[in-house]
Amino acid sequence: MKLAYGVKDRVKYVVVVGISTDYALVGSLLVNSKINTIFKNTEGLQNSQVPLKKDDYSFLKHDSYLDCSSILRPNIVKVLANAQEISELTAEDKSIVKQLLSDSEHIALWEKKKYDIIK
Repeated sequence: MKLAYGVKDRVKYVVVVGISTDYALVGSLLVNSKINTIFKNTEGLQNSQVPLKKDDYSFLKHDSYLDCSSILRPNIVKVLANAQEISELTAEDKSIVKQLLSDSEHIALWEKKKYDIIK
């Protein structure tokens, strides 16, 4: 899914991981063209960056990274008004992301439950 988060001159890509149990928020992860330099000195955060290959995703202009270190929580109304579904993660990438989110020490237990990452 792509969505512009207040950025007027470019489109930002996100991956939706779940909708909150009250249907008010969309849990999503941001796609970045490279790993944020803040994460380079923090092994746990650096390891939460999933490589996405351009060959697997036609909308990517180059290999990129899915930031699984935190879940964005935009309002569902804003997402529905501004987003367009463009692709789905490969089965392999879905499995990696689900495991990373489930095991993450950087994402709170309540948040994992809110987006049905864990039961």
